[in-house]
Amino acid sequence: MIRLILDTGNKLRTVAYQADGRQEEHAATPADLHRMQVMLAGLDWTDAWPADRVLEAEAGQSHPVWFVLLMTTRLDDQTARQLVRLQSLGLLVWLVLIDEQPGDPGQTAALQLLTGHQVPQIVLSRREASGRQTDAEGKTHAPA
Repeated sequence: MIRLILDTGNKLRTVAYQADGRQEEHAATPADLHRMQVMLAGLDWTDAWPADRVLEAEAGQSHPVWFVLLMTTRLDDQTARQLVRLQSLGLLVWLVLIDEQPGDPGQTAALQLLTGHQVPQIVLSRREASGRQTDAEGKTHAPA
């Protein structure tokens, strides 16, 4: 995904909130791809920063933003509302959900809110998968 963004001539700012704080990496050319991949590979799973707080903190920055891509392992109503709010401000918003929890009613309601506002969603599995499937709601799923 990063390669595609950089190959089309766009700049990219990746921000991650870890237990020890905020990390940021910039990339402007495909040559910067390796540095960004190293940053992403070093990230740990953490519950220290709920996604809605991250979105709120980043929305308060004065950086020029064209789109927001949120990658997360969990989704709640507050995060879904933040994404819809950012979309209403004219930003292109994408949700990449890792390992969807189909039995979680809170997450199901949040996904329905995003679907109702036509926020694009991709569901990935952490397991290795070959190919992707798209369901009736237009969500892309990597087979488990």
